Amino acid sequence: GDYEYKIIMSLLTIIFVALLLITTSNLFARFINTIFNRYNKRIETKSILYKKWKDRYELAIIASNDGLWDINLDTNEIFFSNKWLDMFGYKRDDVQNFEQWLALIHKDDKEKVLKKFEAHVKSKTDNFTCEYRLKDKLGNYKWLLVRGKEFNSNRMLMMSMNIDKRMKLTKEL
Repeated sequence: GDYEYKIIMSLLTIIFVALLLITTSNLFARFINTIFNRYNKRIETKSILYKKWKDRYELAIIASNDGLWDINLDTNEIFFSNKWLDMFGYKRDDVQNFEQWLALIHKDDKEKVLKKFEAHVKSKTDNFTCEYRLKDKLGNYKWLLVRGKEFNSNRMLMMSMNIDKRMKLTKEL
């Protein structure tokens, strides 16, 4: 009797521990699942918001009819949007860095542009705003209003608006 009692008690203990392990691991799995689901929902919400803002931003640029460009201040590389390239008739590889861009600016405007650019990069101004003439692919100069702002301390985002017609009208008047 005593031996059978010990075997039965041992079996019951094993079954009880097994049930306890199954239950707790199940609860733990559900708990982990809940955390992951919440985290995924947050990421989904953030990516939806991010996409909405990205779409709005792109629409604003298209609507404003401005040419967008971006300077990496560490490497001096410049990336121009297709709209900017179209404005001046350039191809993607024609203008790739700060020096090449600077070479396109009218000689009478170059000093003013550089002064304003340096003042902004050295944080003396809130943003970069400048009117100047830039040479297009055919060798003609076009008047531009350029606005920009430094961000991440090594990038500068710029928007060029063609104001050539306005400047020519003003001169005629």
